[in-house]
Amino acid sequence: MRRNPRSLRLLSLLAAAVLACEQDGPTTPAGVAQQSPAFAISDAAHSGGNPHFYFLPPLVSAPSYSGAFDATVQPVVDVCAVSGDACAGALAASFTMMGGSGSERVRVDAEHELYIVNWHTRSPAGVYRISVKVGTTTLGYVDVSLGRAKGRTGPAPDDIVARNGGTIPVKFRIEHGALRPPKPVWKFTIIGAVSQITADYLGGFDAAARFMRAQIDTLNSRFNTPKVFAGEFQFSLDSIYVYAGCRFTCMGWPEIYSPHLGFDYKYIVDWHGPGGWYGEYDVVFLSWPLSQITTPGATDAIVHEFGHARGAIDTYAIKADGQFNPVNGASYHPGRSIMDYPYGETVWDQHSINLINRTANAVHSPPSYITEAFPSSIGIVVTDAAGTPQANAKVLLYPVPWFQNRVDPTPRYEVYTDSRGEYVFPTNPYEPGTPNVPWLMVYPNYLVTVTAGGLSGYGWMPITDVQNTWFANQTAPYRLRITVGPAS
Repeated sequence: MRRNPRSLRLLSLLAAAVLACEQDGPTTPAGVAQQSPAFAISDAAHSGGNPHFYFLPPLVSAPSYSGAFDATVQPVVDVCAVSGDACAGALAASFTMMGGSGSERVRVDAEHELYIVNWHTRSPAGVYRISVKVGTTTLGYVDVSLGRAKGRTGPAPDDIVARNGGTIPVKFRIEHGALRPPKPVWKFTIIGAVSQITADYLGGFDAAARFMRAQIDTLNSRFNTPKVFAGEFQFSLDSIYVYAGCRFTCMGWPEIYSPHLGFDYKYIVDWHGPGGWYGEYDVVFLSWPLSQITTPGATDAIVHEFGHARGAIDTYAIKADGQFNPVNGASYHPGRSIMDYPYGETVWDQHSINLINRTANAVHSPPSYITEAFPSSIGIVVTDAAGTPQANAKVLLYPVPWFQNRVDPTPRYEVYTDSRGEYVFPTNPYEPGTPNVPWLMVYPNYLVTVTAGGLSGYGWMPITDVQNTWFANQTAPYRLRITVGPAS
């Protein structure tokens, strides 16, 4: 129904009048100044917080903003005592748009493009955190000090201070974009199989089932808690059975081969067998000594293997150890990742994140999910320390074979830069689509050495860096930039 503009104006004026009656000013001491750096604050203007959420005066100095105000959300303001850098104990106060009365209810001021609630402090002296949430999403928070903060000789000049019984106006701005669209839920069903010996060791079928379900709970947490993926994972262990096993003969192979119709994956737990990810059969096999099967390492292992199930590669497969590098003795390590070995990491590397996001909810992704994830061109640029391009520089690429932790002493490519100090490969040096090699690529990494006159330098060209360039911008070329200098 179309409304009369005059009626809307009257409604706006009435709302403004109500807000004017409810907006209590701060009680003594009157000054509520910008937050001290010793106190945590997270919003668009501080600590790289949500780019569409701002605290407003008098909690902070007036920020600059340019987004569109969102007057449609239902924020909740929670206040808790702070111990260290986290809330301690029950909430000291909580305010909503529906509960409370007068100024202790969250209100929207559309005219001034802000939300406000007044906290009438009735708590002991100390440090408190004011958090603004919408649903389960925390948009931002700010720490304040009531009276004299514990452990301080006196409040700092820039601390937010209010005597017990005083009032702190909490004003904030929420813009469109502060709340990201809900993520899709990527659901995967699993049937579990546990050998009789393993089940007996764990205390029988029921105990084994509880153990396996707890592992899948941890699996979901490791995928979802970091909030790095484009979807929410929901691995569900829908059925579990016990199988006799073959002790020392078949090592669980019949269970790997056995189909699991109606389920996306099969998860096998056995004390003895060929542990790992079997992509041809969509099977994750946990083979772990019985005396260690309930340790965190066993669960770390299945998180790693389900990382493979969702498309990630082994990051340890592209390493190079200096002692096995006869070219220049340099080492390469791709950094921390759940996909590294030995197990134990709880972070995902960016390449794994990109690949897993690309496979999304597909159980069987075509090989193109990784073989096509390359920039339009791959090249090398050589300059000296002053940035001067080095023409006709000799460039050698030494391959790092999959899983061997070494550098091959025989270069696979010998090329030379042009007048701009650049060489662009006419074909992809990783040779994607090659059969019978890991992830259908001949090599995952190259040691690149450069000589230009009396100058030299080197760099590494791992597949992870090259493909991350494509994931960041599918139209951008990849260039490895190497700076040469006098030989040491």
